[in-house]
Amino acid sequence: MSTPQSSLHSAFTVLRERGRELRTARAKVEIKAPERTSPLPRSERELRDMVDIIPAIVWSALPDGSNAYVNSRFVEYSGMSAEQLGGSGWHAATHPDDLQRYERKWLACVRTGEVFEDEVRFRRADEQHRWHLQRGVPLRDEDGNILKGYGVLTDIEDRKRAEEALQRDEHYLVEGQRLAYMGSWVFNPAGFFSHWSRELLRIYGLEEAPRLEEYLALVL
Repeated sequence: MSTPQSSLHSAFTVLRERGRELRTARAKVEIKAPERTSPLPRSERELRDMVDIIPAIVWSALPDGSNAYVNSRFVEYSGMSAEQLGGSGWHAATHPDDLQRYERKWLACVRTGEVFEDEVRFRRADEQHRWHLQRGVPLRDEDGNILKGYGVLTDIEDRKRAEEALQRDEHYLVEGQRLAYMGSWVFNPAGFFSHWSRELLRIYGLEEAPRLEEYLALVL
């Protein structure tokens, strides 16, 4: 079973190949008019099919943040057509609390040329917003100007829920120890303290877990 990391790696490999093909196309002389109206070359059709079956949402965007392309995964996920998602249409599928932050980060990355990364909630066809990890890389022309950004979205909703549950459990543990005026500690394999809870440190008036000699000095 593929992981989010392997999905991202596969997606970015395809995107790099796409970038090379685009640069090669620009380097060629202008094609004749009849060729412009001919069906997509086989290699491009195969590339489009490959992008559509990647287990992640793939997109491309112009420097101003408008959407230029999404693969079929996002069409299926959002319940919106590719045409509806084009330009600024993708805003309708984005959680309103995340949209302004996302756009600020995107424009900042366009200015600096850095890899774009953010966590954004996108609305699913059933109206549920789910967290996604968004990563994008710039495609530049020969002069270094950014023409487009290519990226992927990976659903991280389950991971976010697990992180929130862990934070809640940690909060309850800390609060329980505070109310009971008790603490906890952990020994490492060598038999020395590797962790003291926050309340135990407070009880002993320490800022970090003591060495064995320091602890013995406290209790003897």
